[in-house]
Order: sequence, then structure tokens, then C-alpha cells
Amino acid sequence: MEPKKQKMTTEQHAQCENAFLAWKREHPKQPLAYSDLFAFLDEKFNSTPTTPKRTWPCDNTLKFTRAFCAKHNLNFTRIEKRLNETGGYCDCEVLLNSMAGYEIGAEPLV
Repeated sequence: MEPKKQKMTTEQHAQCENAFLAWKREHPKQPLAYSDLFAFLDEKFNSTPTTPKRTWPCDNTLKFTRAFCAKHNLNFTRIEKRLNETGGYCDCEVLLNSMAGYEIGAEPLV
């Protein structure tokens, strides 16, 4: 038999929220880096909700890169230019060329 779960009191909830806000102040959000984009693309290319680890063909566009930029309010044109400089003219080339052949993973996406 599963133990009965206790509901958090208002005071406990306030303590948790205050602790979280204090932690957030001490740990400011780091800017997104190209490595975050690479991880996003890798996830898109290597799995789907119904078929884990299924790879689908590239459509020769930067569709997923554009979606990532839109989601995070990033300048797609600037990022596209940098990816093109490193051989990333479509989403799969970003993974194959930009990620693998260049040391841009730590560069911020700003």
C-alpha cells in the first residue's frame, strides 16, 4: 500500500518559493550557446514521440533551427550566417559540419 501523500501547507509552499527565488538570484540564467541548438537538433533528428531513435531525412532547410530561434527569441538571420560560415546550410549539415568540425559549441547565441 502506497503511503498517503501530505499536502504542502501554505507556509511550506511560501518557504519553497522563497528558497527557489533566492537560488534564482544567486544563479543567473546563462545565455544560450550553439551547443544548446545542437542538442535541440540532435533530439529532433534522432527521435519522435512514437518512434524513439528513428532518424528521418533532412528537408534541406533550417526549419528546426528557425523554430529554435523563434522559441527563444533569437536573431535567426545572424545565427544562420554563422552556421553557413561553418558549413551548416540545413539542419542536418549543422549537426554534421558546424557541430562536428568547428569549435563554436560554447559561443553564445546572442
